[in-house]
Amino acid sequence: MQPLAAAAYGDEELVEIDLERGEDAVGPVLHLEPRLARLPASVVDDVLRFGEFELEPATRELRDANGPIHVEAQVFDVLLHLIEHRDRVVPKTELLDEIWGDRFVSESALTSRIKSARQAIGDSGEEQQAIRTVRGMGYVLEHR
Repeated sequence: MQPLAAAAYGDEELVEIDLERGEDAVGPVLHLEPRLARLPASVVDDVLRFGEFELEPATRELRDANGPIHVEAQVFDVLLHLIEHRDRVVPKTELLDEIWGDRFVSESALTSRIKSARQAIGDSGEEQQAIRTVRGMGYVLEHR
């Protein structure tokens, strides 16, 4: 498992912070917003980072080193929910409720969005290096 860490912008530079030790590369972190201390790894300033990707909920944008990656709204929502809950298996029913709410959709709609999410981040149903299917339960975002 990755160490609990965050990245914060301050004075025009990116500062990596180890939340377990409360230190950055320079020394102890004297001020860390309480909100940041509760967030999972790589979540800062409402930008979620996983592997070489960034997901920004405010702009609903998925990016990598080459720039924005276009994804449909529901694919973005699936990625967002998996990232926010990367510490556990997310049941299919939870994803269906979160993405579609009270609307009735078949499980194949979710499967289709998972496939699109995998393609967007260079994964596949065969490799499952990023989004792993836990048979009979749901999906988990692997730490990359």
